[in-house]
Amino acid sequence: MKASILIPTYGNRPQYLRDELALLQAQNFPSAEYEILVIDNGPFSETLQIAKEFCRNGKHPVRYVKETKPGLLEARHAGARQAQGEILVYLDDDVLLPADWLKFTLEPYQDPRVGGTGGKVVLQIEGKAPEWVSHFGSVCHSELDLGDVTLELKWPDCGWGCNMSVRKKVFDEVEGFHPDLFGDKKLWKFIGDGECGFQKKIYGAGYKIIYEPKAWLYHRIPESRLTEAYFYQRVYISGIIDSYTEIRSSKPSVFFPIRLLWGTTVGFFQAGLKYLSSIVKPKWRVRSKAEALYWVAYAKHRIQAVFDKKLRAYIFQRNYL
Repeated sequence: MKASILIPTYGNRPQYLRDELALLQAQNFPSAEYEILVIDNGPFSETLQIAKEFCRNGKHPVRYVKETKPGLLEARHAGARQAQGEILVYLDDDVLLPADWLKFTLEPYQDPRVGGTGGKVVLQIEGKAPEWVSHFGSVCHSELDLGDVTLELKWPDCGWGCNMSVRKKVFDEVEGFHPDLFGDKKLWKFIGDGECGFQKKIYGAGYKIIYEPKAWLYHRIPESRLTEAYFYQRVYISGIIDSYTEIRSSKPSVFFPIRLLWGTTVGFFQAGLKYLSSIVKPKWRVRSKAEALYWVAYAKHRIQAVFDKKLRAYIFQRNYL
């Protein structure tokens, strides 16, 4: 089998998932050469029923995988363990795809040196975006547009997990993903650098990662993701991610706790400056407050890494398979 399409889901967007599965079943690609797996990583019961619905309609089977360990990391790895395809193709559960998407996603693999791909991600905003949204760039909604020409990416450029693929043998060689999002806020301290940390390992192993604009899709952005609260949360999580990446790339020594605590001091100082900026420059209030929360998260995570041995061991473990 050529490809396994893997859709991790928390289960809280059932209609989005239905729309996506219908489009995946209608791909202009030989049906016997790809499979669709839905990896259920949430508490909602509707995901299983949706998978059964699409199995009954006869167009293309949908395999249901239940992963009870929390976190996007666990869902991604559960899908990889069950996959039968040579290429693992990862999607979010809130995308819309043209009929030739899979064909173009797999085209770059004609080159044996290609280890992974990232497709173009176009935002489909379902509501009116406030003016301040433009202050955040494209990262918070995983937009990716590097033009309309196929490119070989170089670190630190990478594709987003809502539209990316990897050779199964390369996935195994680099020992899988790093931690990513958790639905439970109590577990946020265990968030890592997800698909970017994963792709950094692919680069490090000597493989190419290709940006393929013809493998484009829409990433649906509901009004609930256009609020101040949503952006504050996304930027807060970015602070945790950057702290994780810096800690993991450092070498533990007797001075390690001191370095972490110094970073904590810098983080809280930066948070204070950004918060003051949000008062002084009302136009940039949302962006500045979000940046203050970024530094709070960064500093808090470093404190936790000093005093929480379990977290520190988690950050430094060899892989998360």
